[in-house]
Amino acid sequence: MSRETSSTPAADGPSVLLVDDEPDVARALSGHLSRKGFRVTRCLSGREALSVFAPGRFDLLITDMRMPGMDGLELLGIIRREDPHTPALVLTGYGTLDNAVRAFRDGKIDDYLLKPLKDIDDLSGAATAAVERGRREAENRGAARRLVLLSRIVEWSADPAMVCSRSGDILAANPAARQMFASDSGGLEEKSILSLFPRRANETRALAETLDAALGGQSSRAEVGLADSDGRIVPLTVAISCLRSPGDSEDILVVTCSRSARGGRLPQARQTLTDAERKVADLIAAGCSNQEIAGRLFVSEVTVKTHVSAILRKLGMRDRLQLAVHMLATRAGK
Repeated sequence: MSRETSSTPAADGPSVLLVDDEPDVARALSGHLSRKGFRVTRCLSGREALSVFAPGRFDLLITDMRMPGMDGLELLGIIRREDPHTPALVLTGYGTLDNAVRAFRDGKIDDYLLKPLKDIDDLSGAATAAVERGRREAENRGAARRLVLLSRIVEWSADPAMVCSRSGDILAANPAARQMFASDSGGLEEKSILSLFPRRANETRALAETLDAALGGQSSRAEVGLADSDGRIVPLTVAISCLRSPGDSEDILVVTCSRSARGGRLPQARQTLTDAERKVADLIAAGCSNQEIAGRLFVSEVTVKTHVSAILRKLGMRDRLQLAVHMLATRAGK
């Protein structure tokens, strides 16, 4: 089998897997994309492309549709079973336009271009647009996964705890929060955290300042009051921590409420964790229960509980939620 797999060096641009069975065409397309800042791996057949493809390795797949042996549609079908997310462009002649339509219908490609190309800049333009769409979709998937993780983590807190958007809209809440802020108007989701408390000017200002401080990277607290079922004002400490997503595209806030009014900043690390404690802390931040941590580290649950107690003591933290937020915030800041 004729083989011509090569990487054309470019700066730190998007990586492209280019598949075309005509060597001269593949070289011309690769050279153009390289000049436009892409890093290109060139293959002359579908099977050759499969030998170098791996999920997450490339930012974009560009394939000719009509090739001997394995055509572009078959190649896309195999790749989509391994990786449904890598953006793909198809190059097709007029005679195979029906296959391009089939590929669109099956959700396998992002765009297609007709061969021969009238303007080769159309290729780099379509490639740039597809890579950008893929990046945005990956960020959205990452944000969704992180929301699921944080929703699970806040369930650990005996105190009322919520996950909010950067504007303060509530995305998820644990049972304690639902009980504390129960109302006849429905659930907490999509309400503003500021709307949950009596609108006394000084407390509203304190909450807004705490929110701004969290968005600025400083976890802090505000002292507020909440009327209970008997009309008595219960003093609460509201702590807000901000977890910044990669690229600063979307921030998520973790809000906890406690009846113990201690004020000030969240506790900072006081002692260094051992390697074993660090592994346990990382797994807590990944949403693992004690049983899951024990299974992953091949230790008993009693050992895990001992590590958790030591970690909380060393870091001066109250519970697993505070620990998870600390670990996630530390990781995001690196």
